[in-house]
Amino acid sequence: MGRPKSRSDEEVVAAAWRAVGRHGPATFTIRQVAAEAGLSPAAIMQRFGSKARLMAALRADGADLVRRAFDEATAGHADPRRALVEALASCASSVARGEDMANHVAFLAMDLADEEGRRQTRTFFRLLHTNIGTLVARALDPDDRQQAERTTDSIEAAYHGALLSAAVYGKTPAEHVRRRVEQACAAHLRPPRPAQG
Repeated sequence: MGRPKSRSDEEVVAAAWRAVGRHGPATFTIRQVAAEAGLSPAAIMQRFGSKARLMAALRADGADLVRRAFDEATAGHADPRRALVEALASCASSVARGEDMANHVAFLAMDLADEEGRRQTRTFFRLLHTNIGTLVARALDPDDRQQAERTTDSIEAAYHGALLSAAVYGKTPAEHVRRRVEQACAAHLRPPRPAQG
């Protein structure tokens, strides 16, 4: 069978993330991305122009991933605790294996060594924090802002910690995140009250 004529930018970026996971951010190649996407290397270069521009697309995709995950989880779950768990598990599901997560951690380390990378990483972290905080606020007394901020910090820390320990222990990231965030929600957020008849 021949190669497909086209892939969406979203599909190519997803293929690039898989290549990063398998080969590492410093050493993955356009040829490896092309193989993951089922396209020719020339098609990847024609679309992105260089590996540096492809990596910039990867960084931008992180924010898009967070928005999609939280929008879908919020639309699909009335309980904000369940929406939080599903959104954060979805964010982690783009990495299939704990072994691949180690290379995503390396990508983060590379970004933190670069001024523009640090700026984009801060933007990503703030977006994640804001989305977590929005759902936390729905699950708590709206007047208790201090508790909402503490709970947001705790759930965000549980998410990042789960990603790191998935890399260390070789656990499936989405499953590991789901378990850790469920634990954090159980500790900090009460179940919703049943509707009054």
